[in-house]
Amino acid sequence: MILAVVLLAGCATHEDPRQGGLFGYNPAAYEKRQNALKEKIEAEEARKAVLLERQKKLVSEVQSKKKKQLNLKKELGSMSKDISLLERHLIRQRATTAQALEKRHELIKQIKALKYQVAEIEKKKQSELGELNGKSSKAMQAEVTRLKSKLAFLLEEGASFE
Repeated sequence: MILAVVLLAGCATHEDPRQGGLFGYNPAAYEKRQNALKEKIEAEEARKAVLLERQKKLVSEVQSKKKKQLNLKKELGSMSKDISLLERHLIRQRATTAQALEKRHELIKQIKALKYQVAEIEKKKQSELGELNGKSSKAMQAEVTRLKSKLAFLLEEGASFE
């Protein structure tokens, strides 16, 4: 009998319900293990929900940035077209006085600089397409706006040059 008591007491001290109690069954350890597993599942489900929410936010952000880049591409294309038209217009114009000739050369020089800046923005846009960096996208948008105003000025100057 002493042997049976020692064996039963030894089996009941294990935390794993498969290794304790009478014939391998320990209800307290089983409940404890079941609660621990439920807590672990709930924690993983909460983590999954957080990750899904984060994924939705990132997908939305990527779509928004792709739209901004598409708009920038359209604006840059329009600016390039306007620059080319202005350049052709100025080249066709004949300067009659030295002052007009100097103004024409200055405008052509500014147009070439503007073309270069637009090309640089195109390169930046292409290199940032993969990373979709928000700060650089804002800076790029500001630069496009600045170049647009410069282009408008040059268009005015070119139109007045006759």
